[in-house]
Amino acid sequence: MSRRAIIPVFLPRAGCPEPSCVFCNQSLLTDLDEVRSPNEVSEFISRSLQTLNRKIYQETEIAFYGGSFSALPLTLQESYLKAIAPFLDDGRIVAVRISTRPDFVTDDTLQLLKKYKGETIELGVQSFYDDVLQQSGRGYNAATAIRSVKLVAEYGFKVGIHLMLGLPGDTPEKSLGSAKTAISLRPEFVRLHPTLVLRDTILEEMFRTGDYQPWDEETMFSTLTKMIVLFEEAGINVIRVGLQPSRRLTTEGAVVAGLFHPALRELCDVYLLVEKILHQIDQHASEQKHQHPPRLLVSNHIYKKLMSHNKQGIRWLKNRLNARAVECQIDKDDSLSNEEVLIIEPQSIKLNTRRSS
Repeated sequence: MSRRAIIPVFLPRAGCPEPSCVFCNQSLLTDLDEVRSPNEVSEFISRSLQTLNRKIYQETEIAFYGGSFSALPLTLQESYLKAIAPFLDDGRIVAVRISTRPDFVTDDTLQLLKKYKGETIELGVQSFYDDVLQQSGRGYNAATAIRSVKLVAEYGFKVGIHLMLGLPGDTPEKSLGSAKTAISLRPEFVRLHPTLVLRDTILEEMFRTGDYQPWDEETMFSTLTKMIVLFEEAGINVIRVGLQPSRRLTTEGAVVAGLFHPALRELCDVYLLVEKILHQIDQHASEQKHQHPPRLLVSNHIYKKLMSHNKQGIRWLKNRLNARAVECQIDKDDSLSNEEVLIIEPQSIKLNTRRSS
């Protein structure tokens, strides 16, 4: 299968209704203050195509992100699509994707996208709970979101669903419920985003006044990883966890509160590994397990995981076990596979950490 590059065309808040959602600051997320015109989009794509490494990417797709593309007037939608039509006609671009809101999915837009090789529609559902949507200023309900997902699929588009964890009114149980609803709708992929309190948003005001409190790290990681496992077991790809770091988003003060990390998916994998190790220790250890520091013999692959991101895995193990230290050694005899851990202390247990998918 040929590899495909995606050229993102950001249209910050284009088509989005007022007032904005409580969490939104597209200027920080896209590094843009103004929306490109159709002519500017055409010029941007021409420049971007010149920089692509064709040895790596054999195909290219255009993605309209950052706003609600289908909420734009139909004539403006077609102006953007006409601007990229020459690239579609000569094969330099093979497909188009858009991101949009569930309440602005119409037959007219879907028919128009089909005309211009539209292939994928990403829906910013965020939650399938009405109270969470209402408190977050989304302006639609869960029934609307479900209808939109089904309509997009009926037209033959690939469907992607975005979910946010920790929105106002959200709970871990509701986030897991949203994941299960998403799974029942069988999207091609999902994106999972912990809610961040961004500068110059309504949510920042709510945070400052005490009307909103972000989830703590443990709650967020626990819920995120449970959702990832649910989607993996259902055969649905989680293509992104957390926001893509932009230049503005990584400046001091841009993220006021919340769980933000440039490699959040990797940290989730470390958290899942730690959970498996802890589960096995709890299942087999004696009552005196905390009297001696835990001892682990691991493959080089697992060792790198536990030591990555400033030894985050080891720190999680220490905190959860109330241990002053956790001894972790590499299996130099290669008796363990890449996914195996030998828990020597408190009791000799061989653990396979491979995740089912």
